[in-house]
Amino acid sequence: MPLSKSKVKEQFIALVENSKRITITAHLSPDGDAIASSLAVYSFIKGKYPDKSFHIKIMGIGSPRFSSFLNYDKIEFVNELADELGNTQLLIMVDGSQYERFSRQPASISNHRCKKVCFDHHSSPIDKFDLIYLDKNATSASEIIMDVLYKNEIISKPVAEILLMGIFDDTGTFNFLKPNQIHTFDNVKKLIKISQIEVQEFKARYSKIKKSVFALIKEYINNTKFVDLPNKLSYQYSYVDQDFLKTNGYSDADTSEAGHIYMSNYLRLIDNYSWGFIVGPRKHGISVSFRSLPQSVNVRSIVEKINIGGGHDRAAGGTFKSDLWGDELDLDFVIKYIIDWIANNQLELS
Repeated sequence: MPLSKSKVKEQFIALVENSKRITITAHLSPDGDAIASSLAVYSFIKGKYPDKSFHIKIMGIGSPRFSSFLNYDKIEFVNELADELGNTQLLIMVDGSQYERFSRQPASISNHRCKKVCFDHHSSPIDKFDLIYLDKNATSASEIIMDVLYKNEIISKPVAEILLMGIFDDTGTFNFLKPNQIHTFDNVKKLIKISQIEVQEFKARYSKIKKSVFALIKEYINNTKFVDLPNKLSYQYSYVDQDFLKTNGYSDADTSEAGHIYMSNYLRLIDNYSWGFIVGPRKHGISVSFRSLPQSVNVRSIVEKINIGGGHDRAAGGTFKSDLWGDELDLDFVIKYIIDWIANNQLELS
């Protein structure tokens, strides 16, 4: 039987109290919710135990758009999480429940002698943790942190802003909200009352688009392809190739940011194309992100069956890793592999 929120908080505090060295982390290539939930956990521990030795270490590249949030400068973006744990006694993992989403060496993370805690809201299979709170109906990991750790706690204005950003990011500012998630409005009302933000001004602080990234978004648009399938399952896909990125000096962070903006504004919103994916090279492989509308394709099932990642039924992603797929791995190979897989397998609906 799952533990109650109060019992999870009680056991979490006990683990923190009994650990001298603590590491907080989120999934690879963190999105806004991963960043926000990490920072919210950091603020919770720092508020109760200011003398504790603890760090945030996340695999990926930082983005200046989050720099205005409290303690963002404390995040260490690392090349490999497994190499950073050292004598960590407690590992706190947010916004993911599979070790492979946090590291390219998941076995090393799993076998590390530290205690492991997880807060997540995805529907993917769950790895083993010493303490886990998973709510598949939650909008975001940030909202879980608010409901579990900050229950009956005083939330400061900076922390309220962090939590709001995470909720806005994972709900698409409520675009993806489901009928069973309307309680989120109560949490948002509380956070806006504390922070006294104007939503449009607040989002502009971390959602502005650099001119160079706008050019990358246009490249995604120019490369958009449409594939017609029967039974209203037609899809679109797009990509950016290594030559374009290298010639124009784009980083992984730029590519990820442009991809998210393209998916939010164009993927699954073209009439009669209710789902699709984007592909782009990254430092350690080829990244793939899927999106779909309700009553369309369950994209989480695709990435899990291909065994490249996980996520939500309507928003999922993963990486074709260079060390697993070998020399044949390139953009054309990945696109053809996905298209062939879609053509030859039964698609689940959600």
